[in-house]
Amino acid sequence: MFSTPNFQGVIPGGESFSIPVGTITNATDMGTGFQWTPAVRAGATLIVVAGDDRGLGTGGSGLYSVSAGLYPNSSCITNTSPSSTAGPPAGGSYPTNASGGMTGGDSGGSVSK
Repeated sequence: MFSTPNFQGVIPGGESFSIPVGTITNATDMGTGFQWTPAVRAGATLIVVAGDDRGLGTGGSGLYSVSAGLYPNSSCITNTSPSSTAGPPAGGSYPTNASGGMTGGDSGGSVSK
């Protein structure tokens, strides 16, 4: 039984995105695969995570450094292209004061002597 492959791109400290699986080809001496040009800026670190019907990661992962290549073409780079600029933290963000303590809200009370 064959599973449907899927791939996710992850930029550490940045964004994640689905990688579209294009036309599947079988090249002699190379195997089965597809061609994909990442719309990611040169110099970025990219993790590609592979999965199938059993879940993401079941096909392993690889760490890559994106380069401009022999014939650089940044026409696919836009303002919405994935970047290593950190997005909002998981679970939201909480305002803190200069010493790192929480601000606002109920502090749960205090006792003074």
